[in-house]
Amino acid sequence: MAANVINEGEVLLNSVKYPIEGVVRPQLLSRFPAKIITGDSSYDNQNELSNWIIRNQSGGLGIEEMDESVHADRNLFTNCIVDYPGHIRLPRLATGVTLPTMPAIADGGMEIWTNPTTLTNWTAVVKDPDKESGAGNVYAGTYSAKIDTSGGGGAAYIYQAVTTIATIAGKRFTFKAYVKTASATMARVAITTDGTAGTTTYSDYHTGGGTFEQLSVSAVVPSDATYVRVACHCANTGIAYFDAATVPSLTGGTFGLCNFNSNLYLWANTVILKLNTSTGNAFTYVGDVGTAITDMVSSINSRMYVAVGDTTKYWYMSTVEVFTQAPGATSLANWFLQWDGKLQEFRTDGTSFYSTDPDAGGGGATWTAYGTVTDIPAAKLRKSVIYQDTDGNDIIYWPNSIILKAHDATNTKYVDTKVKLSDHPNGAKGCLFWQDALYISQGLQVKKYVIGSTASLTDVGLDRDDGLMAEYNGEIVKLVEGETEMYALVDAAETTSGNCQSTIIGYDGKGWRVIWSDPDLRQHLYDAIISTAYGYRLWFIYSSTPNVAYIDLQRGLKNPSQLSSVLKYATSGIWISPWFDAGTPVYTKCLKQVTTFCKNITATETVVVKYRTNHTNIDRDTGWTTLATLDTTGENNKVETQLASGAGVTFSAIQFRLDLVRGSTTTATPDVQALVSSYLKNTDPTYGWTFTVTCGENYHIKSPKALYEALATAIASETLITFLFRDNASTQTHYVKITGFNGIQETGHGYYGKYAVSVVEP
Repeated sequence: MAANVINEGEVLLNSVKYPIEGVVRPQLLSRFPAKIITGDSSYDNQNELSNWIIRNQSGGLGIEEMDESVHADRNLFTNCIVDYPGHIRLPRLATGVTLPTMPAIADGGMEIWTNPTTLTNWTAVVKDPDKESGAGNVYAGTYSAKIDTSGGGGAAYIYQAVTTIATIAGKRFTFKAYVKTASATMARVAITTDGTAGTTTYSDYHTGGGTFEQLSVSAVVPSDATYVRVACHCANTGIAYFDAATVPSLTGGTFGLCNFNSNLYLWANTVILKLNTSTGNAFTYVGDVGTAITDMVSSINSRMYVAVGDTTKYWYMSTVEVFTQAPGATSLANWFLQWDGKLQEFRTDGTSFYSTDPDAGGGGATWTAYGTVTDIPAAKLRKSVIYQDTDGNDIIYWPNSIILKAHDATNTKYVDTKVKLSDHPNGAKGCLFWQDALYISQGLQVKKYVIGSTASLTDVGLDRDDGLMAEYNGEIVKLVEGETEMYALVDAAETTSGNCQSTIIGYDGKGWRVIWSDPDLRQHLYDAIISTAYGYRLWFIYSSTPNVAYIDLQRGLKNPSQLSSVLKYATSGIWISPWFDAGTPVYTKCLKQVTTFCKNITATETVVVKYRTNHTNIDRDTGWTTLATLDTTGENNKVETQLASGAGVTFSAIQFRLDLVRGSTTTATPDVQALVSSYLKNTDPTYGWTFTVTCGENYHIKSPKALYEALATAIASETLITFLFRDNASTQTHYVKITGFNGIQETGHGYYGKYAVSVVEP
């Protein structure tokens, strides 16, 4: 008979057959007694009903926690307000402001022609232009305007009236065009105005080099002007080509914000705007400097200094908004820094200077060399900051994407620090001295640098703990100082793919939280600033339009519970919990019930509770099942929701989402104070068997002694042993541990005995 064939009245235990009395009694045991440890949380195999509470518990930014979460240091899955323990509210309202309608011209590209000698949107004087498409004679697009006065007839030009001149009345205005001619002192561009002191202002002549040059002319428009005309001139005999004519625009290019003289100024390309402090909801046109602005700073002598790059002299503006271009050959800067009673000037060639008279007239300011960075390419240098040295003295740090440079004033040079970066394309674009440390960004990473006798460098960025959700992906382009937190501007347009939104994310020294996210996808986020020009606000510039918005900040009380009629909230918000798996995803759990506790629920201030399981979806918006919709006043306070009519749903890991919405009242918000989930921890069933073995006579060629000794060996085994009590079926083989053994045994030389044996299959 085969070894694994079991007859009635016997069992096979550890490959040894034993006769038994009676029957084998199977049992379903409660649980295999064990505790599985995973990371810093545990899964206790108890057959119990457990609860967990998901709510804001930690103070500070109120990082939402579960009692078994491992993500208590961050809050990146929500844009809701969770600053205060026990409350989840809608995000703060971001309010857009109006920018001025800028003057415009039609068809600056010279593309629209009624016929080959009639440029539709331009008026010709003396000589009609020709529609030109020849190679080398077009700067951009398909055509240019050719004016040929070589046959005589005197000066000729084309002109066009500018629209919306009320915006620029009394202000400086610029007109530019690309011009090609082989004759010097022949071609130029002009602005003509009427009104008091109305006149025609010309640019410099083209040099006559036979290539396209951009010519520029600026004029202050009289406040009573009724028209402003821009023109392309042929002043003398010859041939000239005109193309790509432009007037100042707010779209595209460079953008930034600057506080000066208790006002908030905004630059867009070459244009400077100012917040209307009477209403706080619009910007007005201040002037145009003609060259793309690279930096603005409020500095000494009650001036706002305007940097326009290393090749054009900077401008400065007085408190009455009169613009002056700095004289002197060395008045060139890409960035400014106000420090130590001096204006510090930095250029992309790695040179730096300082001056105590940056707005000096005559021969210009005196600039003193203050050190040079020679080993960093221009494209990798960033705006400088002030931080301490090891002695606690303030010094200049010049960040870049390779290594942080510290200024050595004694030797007038920059030296390397221990802050080495990875040469990320956006490395060090965020660099800020905030509270006790210098923070430097690269991508989504932020390094915290604390100087001292033993300096420390810590990673505190948005790339830790699995990082941001894909919807908030981007790269940090600036860090901005706030009162109680630092703001990171995460620019989604810096990513190469994905449907992601630019975000402003705050850091309070302990954790991060999303302050604002752009409703549109993959738009730029340029700059932000705290300003008291009108109220107390966080201002920021986003999109390429551009759009400008603000979020009100509180100067005194900040708790929303104490400011119920003051704080304004966004129309919707999302809160998403960390994934919860009770310490391990191996064992399933059964979710029976979810209990919410909310306030301020109405028909328009609502909360939708959702969940998803088992990491099937990891993006923000897919895979959710709606569990409950709270939209009546009766659903304030405690609301219990059964899953599957009380039968529950199983999960290995679970995540919850709250969708908060308000109606038309901007100061209203639902308030989620707790979400309590009741669940059962499941493990695989554990089976056991009991039976009585008799060792009274030889059995299958084994003596009673041999049977007993084999049984003792099985008891002592540290691994599982085989156990069969049914005939010849591989699926009936069990691997067990002997957990119980007692019996009666004769004295003397015999080995007769009966033994009650208990075995368990884990």
